[in-house]
Amino acid sequence: MSASEKAALLPTLAVPFVVGLVLGERWDIPFGALALFLAASLFLAALSFLIRRSALPALALTALLLGLLRAGWVEPPGAELSPYRDTPRIELRGVVSDDPAGSDTILTFRLSTELLRLDNDSRWREVSGDVRVTARVPTALAGSRDAPFIRYGDRLALTGVLQAPGHFGAFDFPAYLESQGIGTVMRFPDAELIGEDSGAPFYRWLYSLRRDMARAMSTVIPEPQASFGQAILLGIRDTLPDTLNEDFRRAGTAHLLAISGLHVGILLALSISASEFLIGRRRQIYLVLPLLAIWMYALISGASDSAIRAAVMGTVYIVAIAVGRPRSLIPALALAASLMAAFEPRVLTRVSFQLSFAAMMGIAIYYEILSDRITEWIGLGPEREDWRATSLRGLAGAVGVTVAATLATAPLVMFYFERVSLVGLPATLLSMPALPLALVAHGATSLVGMVSETAALPFGWIAWILSGYITGISSLFSGLPMASVETGELARGFVWVYYSVVTGIVVLLYSPIRWRRPRLRLSSASWNMSVPWQIPVLALVIAVVVWTVALSRPEGMLKVVFADVGQGDMTIITTPSGQTIVVDGGPDPERAVQVLDAQMPFWKRTLSLVVLSHPHSDHISGLSEILRRYDVEHILESRSEYESADYMAWSRLTESESAQFLEPRPGTRLSFPGGVEVHVLGPPDATVNANDASVVVRVVYGNASFLLTGDVFRDGERWLLGSGHVLDSDVLKVAHHGSDTSSSAPFLGAVSPRAAVISAGQDNRFGHPDPEVVERLEGLMPPSRIFKTFERGTITFETDGSALSVKTER
Repeated sequence: MSASEKAALLPTLAVPFVVGLVLGERWDIPFGALALFLAASLFLAALSFLIRRSALPALALTALLLGLLRAGWVEPPGAELSPYRDTPRIELRGVVSDDPAGSDTILTFRLSTELLRLDNDSRWREVSGDVRVTARVPTALAGSRDAPFIRYGDRLALTGVLQAPGHFGAFDFPAYLESQGIGTVMRFPDAELIGEDSGAPFYRWLYSLRRDMARAMSTVIPEPQASFGQAILLGIRDTLPDTLNEDFRRAGTAHLLAISGLHVGILLALSISASEFLIGRRRQIYLVLPLLAIWMYALISGASDSAIRAAVMGTVYIVAIAVGRPRSLIPALALAASLMAAFEPRVLTRVSFQLSFAAMMGIAIYYEILSDRITEWIGLGPEREDWRATSLRGLAGAVGVTVAATLATAPLVMFYFERVSLVGLPATLLSMPALPLALVAHGATSLVGMVSETAALPFGWIAWILSGYITGISSLFSGLPMASVETGELARGFVWVYYSVVTGIVVLLYSPIRWRRPRLRLSSASWNMSVPWQIPVLALVIAVVVWTVALSRPEGMLKVVFADVGQGDMTIITTPSGQTIVVDGGPDPERAVQVLDAQMPFWKRTLSLVVLSHPHSDHISGLSEILRRYDVEHILESRSEYESADYMAWSRLTESESAQFLEPRPGTRLSFPGGVEVHVLGPPDATVNANDASVVVRVVYGNASFLLTGDVFRDGERWLLGSGHVLDSDVLKVAHHGSDTSSSAPFLGAVSPRAAVISAGQDNRFGHPDPEVVERLEGLMPPSRIFKTFERGTITFETDGSALSVKTER
């Protein structure tokens, strides 16, 4: 086989094999016929070798037939479970086969089924197939183990209804699940843990390490930078705020969030340089460290299609270095795609696979041409080797990569999402220089943070600055007019024609005909920063830190923030001397930490006081996550026998806390530096209602006061009226989200507020706030002083002890 045929071998085999997989899903060809054709093609290939003719056509035919054969072995997902859909009360037993995602007490996971039993039937049936399950954590389980309460390898018994997946608006959810090998869903079944440690030990360790790294990152770095770091380093994207996700989509920088060849390439270049420095280049042993690094990264990031494909490509690149072969990108890409498709043919239908494969193919074809043209256009000759020339070549390479990937993916983006970003190129170019440093900083933060949070702080501060820069660029560009435009429905035929032409170019490039093949090289020079760059970059980082600290110092004002957390309560109090008090945490853990991090200096991870008014989920869920991420000095709560998964999780967390617990005895006054006092007014000594047992506090600073009433009912209000405590306050947090169970006329008259805040969710199912409550409030103050979080967003009051000002998010 000639040298040109060797270079063309991988693409020549990969393209027909993938074509065979696609055709095999549509054609039902008998196995016997395919076997005969396969034997004939192998005979032709052998004959070609014997008579010294090119074997590529016969090998391509063999690959096509192998693709057809492999496609014939693929069964529809969940075929054994489909007959049981919509059957009442089915009991399933199986093993959790992925890393569950979601909040503390509501999780989504993949269950590999083993046994099934119908209602009123004692006979178990052996079944196989995967089910996507959304389940509430059992209360007993939340009280017996630390989060996450459902883990990879857990053996569960679920009782519920199997259903076919439904569409979510324009999103074809059934097709998405089918591409994942799932055909059935189960929503909110009764769940019971019946066994542990059933999965592979390696994956149990891997997912545990992933969780520990994410937790270390979140305890050191504020939001949303912590979630951004978890996305680019660990592949955890469900904690990213929806608004930030939308900013990245509109700005055309969403590819920075998806772990792909870009991220693996950065790690490969850095690890090769580090390994050369530590070991040297003797006997190629230095390549072991980069190989381990890229595969560990691919696995710990969730083993997404793009990460695995990039790791395979990186492996081919490392092998090419070891054996001294050409380091071309297209053969590595062909091998990666073929291996993934052979292992799981449904990967070809996944949008993420198609987009990342198209992007890498575009880079392979167009990168060198584009970067060469750009360097020629700016007049940069190969003879220049100073630091400016190196920087300009790096910029030209970044432009080449970005344009090549954009050209290759544009038809797919328009076809699937019917929109395209017009600012993706400049936004990506501005973000790219910070991405390698951000990856390193987040990785160092998480690894060091697992040992010592204090030692991880400097790395966390650097990660916060770099991530804030990248997210800020995307937010800035997404807000520009016409940043993202609607393209309408794109014809499927256009997409096929476009990529058929690209495939033809690939075939021509790697045919035995003499063509100049583009190669993507990783140059160690491009990763080395010369001394003139290091000093200003270090100075810039120090300046940003110093100015951020200076601008974040307390201003001698009491600030009380009523956070928009949906249907729930959360209040953040910052004293004039900088102490932070949190009262309740709302129903959403991620939203709670995002709001809290936005109100605190980036370096501060300590809360002076946390108050839990009562144990209902719309007040406690966010507090549990806050307790995990922050050091808490004091906790004020009234212990309860209330049973729920959220409260069991909170109780288990507080048992391991070093915080001092304070009993909320009416009449207690807590004093803070700067003159702020927290007066405890309730709950009463004896009550049977969890809402009436709410901890009620009055925050006082000078002549200004705020009354926080939890969810206290009318009975609780009557007790407060008869308690003799001072209720008169400038601002009232209206009890129970404005429900008609509270805010009686006598109570409102005793409080006599100048302003009122109602914390409730938009279009909530409870109808909060009640119109009569709003009417009673309007009898005490103008409607403009009644602030509803679902209308005005987060509401912030500031006072110097006499004057009172208010700002709203909307």
